[in-house]
Amino acid sequence: MENSNTKLEERSITRENGISSKSKMEILAADDNLINQKLLTTVLKKLNCNVTLALNGNEAVSIRKKNNFDLILMDIQMPIKGGVDAAKEIIEYEKENNLEHIPIVALTGNTQKSDKDEYISAGMDDYMSKPINIKELELLVKSYSKVDLIAEQKIAEQKIAEQKIAEQKIAEQKIAEQKIAEQKIAEQKIADNNIFYEDFNIETQEKNEAILLLKNSELSLKIFSLLFNKMGFEVHGTTSIDDFLENIKKSKYKFVMFDDVMLGNSIELVIDIVKESYSIPCAFNVLNSAKKLSCEVISSRINYEAIKNQLAKL
Repeated sequence: MENSNTKLEERSITRENGISSKSKMEILAADDNLINQKLLTTVLKKLNCNVTLALNGNEAVSIRKKNNFDLILMDIQMPIKGGVDAAKEIIEYEKENNLEHIPIVALTGNTQKSDKDEYISAGMDDYMSKPINIKELELLVKSYSKVDLIAEQKIAEQKIAEQKIAEQKIAEQKIAEQKIAEQKIAEQKIADNNIFYEDFNIETQEKNEAILLLKNSELSLKIFSLLFNKMGFEVHGTTSIDDFLENIKKSKYKFVMFDDVMLGNSIELVIDIVKESYSIPCAFNVLNSAKKLSCEVISSRINYEAIKNQLAKL
C-alpha cells in the first residue's frame, strides 16, 4: 500500500493504449471505509497489482494529477468530495492537458438503473456493485489489463464468465436461503417451547473474555448470545455485516464468530483480517458445506456441551 507521491513518481509509468508498460497494473482505489480498503488491497495484490489508496474524492483527484494509473476504482459516497464529482474533475483535467483517459470504475451500493446511468453519463467507464464480489473484481481488473479490450472475442468471453457467475450466485443464494429458513424453523421451535438456555440447569460462568458474534437472524443471535453468556463470555452480537466488520478492529476479542452464509466469497478475506487482529475466527456451518475453511468450523446446531468442549481446545 503506497500513499507517498514521491514513491509513486519514482515508479511512474508510460501508458500505451491504456496499459502499463510494467508487468504490474497500477490501480488507484478511492474509498473512505478502512475495511473496504483492506479488502480491495488484499484482492488486488493477489492479482499482481500495485495499489494506491485515497480516503476521499479530493485525495483521489490530487493523486491522479501527480501520477499515472491503469485503472481507478472510485467509491461513490465519500466525505469532502464524492466519487461522481471527483471523476468529473479527473476527466476535465485529462482533457485540459491532452492526457489519455484512465478508466474509472464506480463502486456503489446503489443498484437502481438510474443511478448507474448517472455514473456513465458523468464519464465513468463502468460500475461495480457493493459489497464487492471477489470474482467480479478479478474479471474487471483482468479485462482492463489487456490491450485488446475491444476485441469481440474478449468481450464475448467476459460476458460468458459473468453469466456463469450470475447463475452460480443465484444457485448459491437459493441454497443459502433454504438453509437459513431451516435454521430459523428449528430455532423458532426452541423459542415456542421455551427451551432457552437460561431455563437449563447450567451455571453461568464468570465473564472474563469477549466474543464478537455475527448471526443471520435476531432469534439466532439471541439464542447463541445466551449460550455463550452461560459459558462465561461477554458477547457483542450483531446481524449487520457492516457493524461486524467495523467492530473487528475496535475491541479485543477471544473469538470472532460468524455464519458462513453471511460472508459469501469474502469469507477467507475476513478470516485473514480476524487473524491479523489476534482473535480466533470461527465459522458456523449453516450451509453444511464440505468446503474447507482456514478457521475453526462450528456446527450451527445448538449443543451447549459440544460447542463448549470445542472452544476449550482452541
